Amino acid sequence: MEPLLVCQTRGTSRWFRIVAGVIIAGVIIAGVLMLSKRRIAGLLALPEGRQATTECEGAVRAGDWRRGVEICLASHEQTGDEAALGWAAQAEISVGDFKRAEEHARQLLRGSLRAYAEGHRFLSFVTLRHGDGQLARDHATIAFLAHSQVGDDRRLTSDALALSQAELSVGDFVAALDAADDALSRARRYHDLPNEFTAHVARGDALRRIGDIYGAKEAFEEALACATRPSDHVWLCLSRAML
Repeated sequence: MEPLLVCQTRGTSRWFRIVAGVIIAGVIIAGVLMLSKRRIAGLLALPEGRQATTECEGAVRAGDWRRGVEICLASHEQTGDEAALGWAAQAEISVGDFKRAEEHARQLLRGSLRAYAEGHRFLSFVTLRHGDGQLARDHATIAFLAHSQVGDDRRLTSDALALSQAELSVGDFVAALDAADDALSRARRYHDLPNEFTAHVARGDALRRIGDIYGAKEAFEEALACATRPSDHVWLCLSRAML
């Protein structure tokens, strides 16, 4: 083979490997970012079994988060409805606007006990996103206690999931598993498939970190049976790839 042709062939092969490597790296990064965002959305999954009662709630439940923020904030400004402010904060977290979500979550802390509980639940997600697992654990614990006081048993599922993620981030894997088990039990009680899916994945994550790979695989298999949305399969695929 002519030297120039050999050089061109090798050069093409080298650049192909570089381009392929960049593409693969991009896919991995995009997957990690999607997983991070999907974890937040999953943790904020709404209990099933109740229809939306307002346009604000309906928009957030439908995943129309940016429109939901506008509607809910306008509703809160007009009526002072704490629930509308809570839906706005939830939608803001879902779109990644953590600064405004934190602002509105802290505003909820000054309201009723139910609003206070929701404020701490949202602050748990925000502080976890900022990398402060200890503070996220504190907020999740307060939210759990406050929701217990008002008798909002269904919100305790989300609180337990938030607590599981916070415990995982600070390295207390056994506590993370306990919280995920609690969330799973509550989700099953109410036939709440979105939160049941998230609880199975949380269990799998905790078991994987503990070192029980077989248990983690089993948890992810159970999660697959509860997957109801295309994004669930993406999240699960990325979680299983970490085994």
